[in-house]
Amino acid sequence: MTLMEHRDPHPVQEEISALVLAGRVGDEKALRILFDRFAPRMLGVCRRYLGRRDHAEDALSTSFAKAFDKLHTLSDPVRFEPWLKRLVVNECIDTLRKERKFLFVDPEMEAVAGFSTSDAIHALGVRDLLRLMDELPPGYRTVFNLVGLEGFGHAEVAEMLGISESTSKTQYKKAREALQRKLESLPEKTDVYGPMGK
Repeated sequence: MTLMEHRDPHPVQEEISALVLAGRVGDEKALRILFDRFAPRMLGVCRRYLGRRDHAEDALSTSFAKAFDKLHTLSDPVRFEPWLKRLVVNECIDTLRKERKFLFVDPEMEAVAGFSTSDAIHALGVRDLLRLMDELPPGYRTVFNLVGLEGFGHAEVAEMLGISESTSKTQYKKAREALQRKLESLPEKTDVYGPMGK
């Protein structure tokens, strides 16, 4: 067998696990590497929920502080990223709750029709979708993030946000409809957001 055949098939997972275990005993270098590796991705999560970059950066810092303080509670170090992401999402929700930014408009009890997986939302690039999401009311944006992008069920979202399951379904439906209307109003073959660098 060659040296390549003896290599660990999951080197990244093993590396993350080793960093988490080192971080548990106070290895500052390991904690810095974990931060550098995951902060950009988690900042994107914070931006999706909170909109403004300064608010997102504050939530990110608080989330990492909590994560590093609670590393000993993580039973499987390989699961660091999803565990961290859940902490980040919870911190964003707490931030919105403290700022009273949950504006759940039209929370009437109504059934949610199924959405076509072939609609324009699925064809939209991630960058452009996030720009459109920034324009949604906080309640719509929060539920859309949790259900449409994070994959939580409406029962879970209802518990997380302290709302009814039907309100979660309504907010998700209305967020999808609002995004669809925004997409339909965009001029065709026009980069409405300007050059990529801006």
